[in-house]
Amino acid sequence: MRTSKSFVPCLTVLLLTLLVHERAMPQDVSITFAATIDGVPVPMDSIWVKDVGSGTDTMLYWPDTVLVLDFSTGIPNVLPPKGAASGLSMSQAVPNPYDGRTQLQVSVEDAGDLTFTVHDAMGRTLARQQRTVGRGTHAFSCTGGPTGVLFVEAQWNGQRTNQRLLNMSGGQPMDLRYAGGESTTGNGHWKAAWDTWQIGDSLLYIVFATGPDGYVFSASGGGTLTGTSTPLLDLLPGVVCAEEPLVTDIDGNIYPVVQIGDQCWMATNLRTSRYRDGTTIPNVPDNTEWSQLTSGAWCNYENNPGNDTIYGKLYNSFVANNPNTCPSGWHVPTDVEWQQMEAFLGMPAAELNATGTRGAAQNVGGKLKATILWWGPGTNESGFSGLPGGIRSEADGEFGWLLSNSFWWCAVESGSEILYTRRLSSSAGIDRVEGLGGTYEREGYYLRCLRD
Repeated sequence: MRTSKSFVPCLTVLLLTLLVHERAMPQDVSITFAATIDGVPVPMDSIWVKDVGSGTDTMLYWPDTVLVLDFSTGIPNVLPPKGAASGLSMSQAVPNPYDGRTQLQVSVEDAGDLTFTVHDAMGRTLARQQRTVGRGTHAFSCTGGPTGVLFVEAQWNGQRTNQRLLNMSGGQPMDLRYAGGESTTGNGHWKAAWDTWQIGDSLLYIVFATGPDGYVFSASGGGTLTGTSTPLLDLLPGVVCAEEPLVTDIDGNIYPVVQIGDQCWMATNLRTSRYRDGTTIPNVPDNTEWSQLTSGAWCNYENNPGNDTIYGKLYNSFVANNPNTCPSGWHVPTDVEWQQMEAFLGMPAAELNATGTRGAAQNVGGKLKATILWWGPGTNESGFSGLPGGIRSEADGEFGWLLSNSFWWCAVESGSEILYTRRLSSSAGIDRVEGLGGTYEREGYYLRCLRD
């Protein structure tokens, strides 16, 4: 049979097309992460990366900061840490961050004594297991422990390896157990994630790190996967809310979101000048007019627009109790929802319903205060980042208490006329203030929004 004269040139065109296509497709795409706190570079504890479209995700752990996508083979890779131990390896914790329980695997190439230890951020030993093990993979489960960053270390035959955990819900003693020579968990989800990732996908990533004070810092970022990139994130105190790390109001103001217990709070005060249905909230600078209001209004402290960026806007109670004040999917928290957050931060149950200063012994107020501007100490370990923005009085419309106090409105409970507020001051506690509608509903206080 004779070969068609057109076969050779067609074959040549086909081969050239395939070659060009292969060269046009990216082989490796690297995402190199870096983080700063107040502009100073810091090592990261972990990096969570999610493909928004497919819903699949993966985690990196310090010192691994480079994520490599090998599109030629479909196999993901994380660059190995320098100086990794030979014959000893530790898997990534599953899950991490964890809420309640997590599990890790340690692999050894020969029999020997294996020691597994968990430390807190101060280096104190929380739990330890020491066993004589055979060659293979051995699983350990960690339950409980203090909130925040923890360190796990495995030692075997003079070698050691470690990684960091992030515990989302503390309060229970650390329980460390040997889970046997065969693990029911693994890191197979890594490959599943990468099988569906493509150029053009939208990525979300959240970075966690330990701050200079030992507390957790975090930040979120993301964008379209177009090729090799080097994201740099400036971290803020607290644990960013993974479900919605940022929220935007109708005016276009963007707010970071922090997770405190099971709740997601705005990490800065509200600054909107409109309700979410588009209705304008009037700005009322005149003192007499402010003191006579019967509807919603806002102002900046001392009517200075420069204070808007620092502290947010002061609102009266009519704004606080309008259901359209917060962005869609968010609302002004009630007194009960504030109590839920205070309980998570350590306030005793016997103090939750009291008025006046509560939770001082547990430094609940200090955990909510930013570490700057206050006269009294603040640790801000919650990430709430409350600032001493002062108030505006309903009696005469005058401003006061800047750098010493700040008040936040609570939404009125259904069927109630009681106006509850929260006050931070130089105290280590937080005040629960109670009043009836009509007595101080024209006060100018700040607002935070809570995710529905």
